[in-house]
Amino acid sequence: MGTGRISIGEIGKAIVVTHDASALRRNAVLVLVVGLLLTTALSYLIWRGESAQIMAARDRDASEAQSVIERKFLVPYEIVYSIGSYFLASQHVSQTEFIRFSESALKRHPSVSALEWAPVVMDSTRDELETRVTKDEGIEGFSIRALHADGSMHPSPRRPIYVPLLYIEPPSPGALGLDLASEPDRKQRLEKAAMSTTPIASVPFVLAEDKDAAQTIALYLGIPDAPLSLEETWGFAIALFRIEPIKEASIAALKERNLEFRLSDITEKDAIPLFQTSAFESSRELKVRPLDFGGRRWQVETHERVLRRPTLTIITSTVGGSLSFLLGLLVLGFGRSRQLERDIEVAKEMGQYKMVERLGQGGMGVVYKARHALIQRDTAVKVLIGKDESSLQRFEREVQLNAQLSHPNTVSIYDYGRTENGEFYYVMELLDGVTLQEMVDRFGAMPLDRALHILLQVTGSLREAHRRGVIHRDIKPDNIMITQLGGVYDFVKVLDFGLAKEVETDVKVTGVMEIIGTPLYMSPEAIQGQAIDAKSDVYSFGCVAHVILTSKNVFEATSIMEIMRLHENESAPMLDTGDKELDELLFSCLAKEPGDRPSTHELYEELEEILARHPWSQAEAEEWWSTHLMTAELKPLKRPQSGIVG
Repeated sequence: MGTGRISIGEIGKAIVVTHDASALRRNAVLVLVVGLLLTTALSYLIWRGESAQIMAARDRDASEAQSVIERKFLVPYEIVYSIGSYFLASQHVSQTEFIRFSESALKRHPSVSALEWAPVVMDSTRDELETRVTKDEGIEGFSIRALHADGSMHPSPRRPIYVPLLYIEPPSPGALGLDLASEPDRKQRLEKAAMSTTPIASVPFVLAEDKDAAQTIALYLGIPDAPLSLEETWGFAIALFRIEPIKEASIAALKERNLEFRLSDITEKDAIPLFQTSAFESSRELKVRPLDFGGRRWQVETHERVLRRPTLTIITSTVGGSLSFLLGLLVLGFGRSRQLERDIEVAKEMGQYKMVERLGQGGMGVVYKARHALIQRDTAVKVLIGKDESSLQRFEREVQLNAQLSHPNTVSIYDYGRTENGEFYYVMELLDGVTLQEMVDRFGAMPLDRALHILLQVTGSLREAHRRGVIHRDIKPDNIMITQLGGVYDFVKVLDFGLAKEVETDVKVTGVMEIIGTPLYMSPEAIQGQAIDAKSDVYSFGCVAHVILTSKNVFEATSIMEIMRLHENESAPMLDTGDKELDELLFSCLAKEPGDRPSTHELYEELEEILARHPWSQAEAEEWWSTHLMTAELKPLKRPQSGIVG
């Protein structure tokens, strides 16, 4: 209009434009603030996720190093246990037999440099031993010797007890007869090994013949492997092994890992380095894992070869992205971080056992074949069926009783715990063999010498259980397995202590007047529902002995009730084995009154004397297994031992 006036319409447009600009600025600031907040949040989440990944990788590498090194050190453990089993099963092992056994083991395992046997000798039998070894083993002038300060060896002064090196493979004439008990440090180690049920390791030392100062460790196992004094121990199986081959094998197994590591013995105040990789730096941030070996405390320290660092490249690439992209990455980053945390937690809770296959199911539980993740050992895992409190109480007590037993002829319990679902389980050795029931069903009665060899091992298992106040309650041929274990044939394992109960207890786990056992082998007091003790196991043992010596039950009838009546009221028939002392001993096991039966200690002592008159050798056992078990006549059984299913 040319008058210089502004119309109402123009003012309105200006207000609208100003309002829109403010809104745009506010929106821009809002988007910027939201973008910055989202970017900051995303940066934090990604950093958190990457950090979790790095920590998980470091933990995984450290655990892998520990696992690999521990597996490499299992070889001397296995060998020294095999020597122990060999001596337990054979009673007496000649030098020739020891050499044959050792040559095979040393050839398979080059890290083991020597195997030794050192019996415990009382002063009263020293002269007899020296004469016998000189005559029978052909070792001219053998004597028990002591090491002097100048390094020379002379006949040992008379002492109450000696532990001389009797067998050494490869031969070392200079060390033969060395009394290990003459040196205070070694004697202390021997006493510790005698009291332990597992091998005891020495501190690292250098053998005189090793010019390169290579470290060697000695592993001692007391025989039998039960807590005993030095005087009660038969002797010691000893394995010497060099650390260097184990170091090289460990480094080779871990060469693809981004990892440097060191193994140290930290038992004493001053740590003893055993071995490490060439680029290990103690100044770096270390992961430390414990490793127990032979009663000594070791540790594995690891660090990364190339340091991993978290990066923010993803954050940099998303700064200029849209809000939707940022939100998408936020969800992705948060989800990724949470998933990592869950994965780490799950990994911690999975435990050491991987289920391989289901083996069977019985009244109390389901049995699986499983494998230990660390040492790759096949085991049997029994999981409880049902979740009521009484079943849990029974099952937990079952495990506790089994865990007390350490006799080599008793099936071993390795571990127990709960699954993620709260189900209780325990882990035991997986056996591959033949039950006594299957032996009798397929081959009939056993020859006297072999039956005695097997019955003595069963008695040894029961004797240890009874000493600890544990009774089996279901001794029968199906619960006795004959195996080939560690190269020893006709090695017995007593199964199913799951029905056992502690003698001195007020806890009524099985219920009032509940009969537990198998009628063909039950004692009169068990059939009558009375309180039972270890003598009930002795009665069942007598029934088992009758079966394997005659292939017939003590009493035969057409009904369970009639069988039970006969066990309660009728005298058992006297056996005619050709050994009157044995016949009377087994007849006394079947006495109606528990007080008239021998204890398992008395039974063991008398059977041992009788077996000396009817020896069963490893050569005979090996011939039987090669003739029968390895043919179509009787194939090795791939099933769980019957005792762990029911």
